[in-house]
Amino acid sequence: MRKSALVLFTVLLLLAAYLFVGRPWLQERSVKQAIVEYDLALTDAFLTGDSGELSAVATPNQRSSVASYLGLFELQGIRLRAELISLELIESEVTQDGATAEVQELWRYDGLSADGLSTGDRNVEASTLRYVLVRSEGRWMIDDVVVISTESREEVGQ
Repeated sequence: MRKSALVLFTVLLLLAAYLFVGRPWLQERSVKQAIVEYDLALTDAFLTGDSGELSAVATPNQRSSVASYLGLFELQGIRLRAELISLELIESEVTQDGATAEVQELWRYDGLSADGLSTGDRNVEASTLRYVLVRSEGRWMIDDVVVISTESREEVGQ
């Protein structure tokens, strides 16, 4: 009887630890992973000029928003080679309806002409962004991205 009580106590303790520590950590990790996947697809969209690159990671609403930016780039005759240098999750909140996350991202951009050559217009930007995520078909999708602040830098680390 004593052994059964000890086993039950251990199982309850592990369950409590998972609910208070493990589950939020796993949720935060899945939100961050969804943002990284979105950012990687966004680099392809910048390069190709096609917001369809985001179909697996963003809602139609967000793809439409990105398509507007890509249209402006097309009018200027440029594409971007974008490189995500770093992403730091500042905070996140997961609810029954979705999730929000505030992140600090560092990007390197290189403007490309219509023939794919660098225009020499290179910069690094540090941005604080708020992502709004929704669940779709069992996975997180980016529904909106709000720029909280952005700062251009000439080189990483300045």
